[in-house]
Amino acid sequence: MNVKKTDLAALDQVYSISLIDVEGQRYCMAASEAEGGSCLLIHTVTGKVYPVWRQPGGTMTLIPVKGEEGTFLSIDRFYPVFRSEEAEITHNTLHLENGELACSRTRLARLPFVHRISLIQTADGPFLAGGTLCAGKDFVEDWSKPGGVWVGRYRGCQPLELVEIHTGLVKNHGMFVQQTPEGDQLYVCADQGVIRLRYESSGWLSDTLTQAPASDVWLYDVDGDGAEEMLTIQPFHGDIITVYRRQGDAWRAGETLPLTFGHVLWAGSFAGDPCIIGGSRGADKELTAYLVKKSAGGPVFEPRTLDTDVGPTQIAVEETRESLIIYGANHGAGIVAKYELTSR
Repeated sequence: MNVKKTDLAALDQVYSISLIDVEGQRYCMAASEAEGGSCLLIHTVTGKVYPVWRQPGGTMTLIPVKGEEGTFLSIDRFYPVFRSEEAEITHNTLHLENGELACSRTRLARLPFVHRISLIQTADGPFLAGGTLCAGKDFVEDWSKPGGVWVGRYRGCQPLELVEIHTGLVKNHGMFVQQTPEGDQLYVCADQGVIRLRYESSGWLSDTLTQAPASDVWLYDVDGDGAEEMLTIQPFHGDIITVYRRQGDAWRAGETLPLTFGHVLWAGSFAGDPCIIGGSRGADKELTAYLVKKSAGGPVFEPRTLDTDVGPTQIAVEETRESLIIYGANHGAGIVAKYELTSR
């Protein structure tokens, strides 16, 4: 594996990152969690940087809206450390005119301590789901008020009417959307384990899949057996990635991979082989790739350190036939970076 790193922009306390298309061009978008922090739009080829906004900051998530070019949703006003009573979900639309960038912004809802959002496609139309880290805090390490999952029908820039469909989640952090023929399924994780939520005509249903505390989750067939494995970071901001395999109606824990203050989890394909990306905000603050190789004794996870002393919080990934391109929100370094992985 060959790795080419490019620093794209300096951004203090950069936290969230995503990829978005604007007028037929691909851009990387990154935003700061700092109060008054900026959001930047960066052309993935030329590297040209456009300021999107310079406040309010506290941006936890950037979600492009599929089928609506230049439109994305964001969580704003979630400030460190957990000063998030005024957190809100915002609808954003980007416009480029004569080389100048404009961003139209509409607040969809105020949801205290909302930390992750996703758009979910169902047979009854699209919904927006929001996960609240908690319901309130009296001090930084106060976890006595559990968070939950809220949903509302997504109608573009129209205000959201949110209802709570699952509650009692302590340290409710990670969120993953799995696409199925019957509609999207939402996975969330907290101290109570990994919970799957799905929409049916009768309403929202939930299943607890694992009970081990977890802070992030991803599904992908990492061992090439034709069935998806479930990957989690354990426990909250924990020190391992655990690989779960489904056995009947249960998920059984298997291999583990090391992290320190784990905050990045992704799985996909690189050069024809499964690949896992993990990121740590503690110790050496590494971004690490694990290539998964088949062997007679089962899968072998070959680690490759992509970078150190960067403390990534999120990544956005482009998969091509011959390469893997990773855009990193390197919070520990205050840098938006691009990593091009090639097999030769």
